[in-house]
Amino acid sequence: MCHKLELFSTGIIKNLMVFMPPQHGKSELVSRRLPAYMLGRNPNLKFVGASYSSELSKSFNRDCQRIMKSSEYSEIFRLSDNKDVSKFRYAERADYFEIVGYEGSYRSVGVDGAITGFRADIFSIDDPVKGYKEAMSPTEREHAWNFYNAIVETRCHNKTQKMLTMTRWHEDDLAGKIILADYDRLQQKAYNLKYIDVLIDKDSLSFTELIGEYKMLCDLFPDDILKWDIVIFPAVKEDASNPDDPRKIGEALWEEMHSLERLDNIKLKAPQIFVSLYQQRPAPEEGDIIKAAWFKTFKSTDLPKEVTKDFYSDTGYGKQKSDKSATGCYTLHEGNMYIWDLSVVNLPFPKFITNYKDFITRNGYSYKSECAFEPKATGISCVQQLKVEKLDNGKYINIVEDKPPKDDKVTRAKSITPILAAGRVHLLEGASWIQAFLLECKQFPNGKNDDQVDFLTGVLNRRFGDELTGIRITIIKKKEPET
Repeated sequence: MCHKLELFSTGIIKNLMVFMPPQHGKSELVSRRLPAYMLGRNPNLKFVGASYSSELSKSFNRDCQRIMKSSEYSEIFRLSDNKDVSKFRYAERADYFEIVGYEGSYRSVGVDGAITGFRADIFSIDDPVKGYKEAMSPTEREHAWNFYNAIVETRCHNKTQKMLTMTRWHEDDLAGKIILADYDRLQQKAYNLKYIDVLIDKDSLSFTELIGEYKMLCDLFPDDILKWDIVIFPAVKEDASNPDDPRKIGEALWEEMHSLERLDNIKLKAPQIFVSLYQQRPAPEEGDIIKAAWFKTFKSTDLPKEVTKDFYSDTGYGKQKSDKSATGCYTLHEGNMYIWDLSVVNLPFPKFITNYKDFITRNGYSYKSECAFEPKATGISCVQQLKVEKLDNGKYINIVEDKPPKDDKVTRAKSITPILAAGRVHLLEGASWIQAFLLECKQFPNGKNDDQVDFLTGVLNRRFGDELTGIRITIIKKKEPET
């Protein structure tokens, strides 16, 4: 975090978004320490800070003044003419102060306020919405958007740096609106310059995908003055997407103050709130990774009669109700996957073996079929046992042990979205299991269960592993910048 703020303070990063969970010190750094630090280095800066209320914004201003009056600050920041930058007792109010003999100042405002007639060299917005009620209100979200366009933008100039620091509440919050708008701008720019050969509909992307593709577009234009650098610090680290986050996957951001045990309890009680406020992945109730609309349906008559039916299983431990085993029957045909049947059971090992043999028999197992198991939980034991088992016809089963997964559940689910979004997974029309399957997919990772999602990620990674790049914009070439 401090590394990014240092890059922002030196102008290397022009526009910065920082997403962090509540009570993790973001305001202390961004709205109290950063203004003092930047004014100490350049007392001519005109700094503007905005928050959801003028009172909160004023409190940040007062705290900044106290920092700049401290003896420690005076020792660190002494100007080239030996003047003490902490001696700024001129136009000193709760919402505004100036530095004597220089042009620098710090003005505070709420999103319902106005700052006409004032230029901003630095414009920092810290939490533009007050809380859950306001964040869920379309009117309040639109108000924050109007504030940004009618107030913030009109106070900026070509060299203005902007910062937006917030806890994510809703996918359509101020950060979401800004990113969507700039994604459209950069994508059209890249398309016009023939850096990319296709325009992607942003509505087909989850917000997580959108962030990734937005960052890729930003990389195409290193000198673009309008793009945003986005930094995300989830309460619990999920992947390695942020190189500035030194934590191991699964570690809490601030264990001493917000322990993993406490965070897990919040996730259990309110998964939707947890994934938004704490993980900074705002999503509708249906989740933000897999969309139900991506799946197509098929009739048995849509496929040739003599297709091969294969099977894939993701097994649980068979001891807890929440730890189930999912087995699916599918066919690969002309680059698409057709899922015939899907079974989710919670059975002890011997009964699962019997249930599995019944499942593959009634779904048309043949000598051409492949029966793969993910090698986790009881999967390895199932492979060992089923290799010596016979079906009722006296034939052995073609059992295969899949490669163990390398990534966590969320990362694996994200990796299969290109295949799903392309409409290459078909479900048997009218099947009784479809409703529960789609519900689990839509709710992932917010839902209580993910056994069927584990099956889906496992079978797609096995069959389409080489295609799962996760990048859906094709870069043709990058032109050299014009001189």
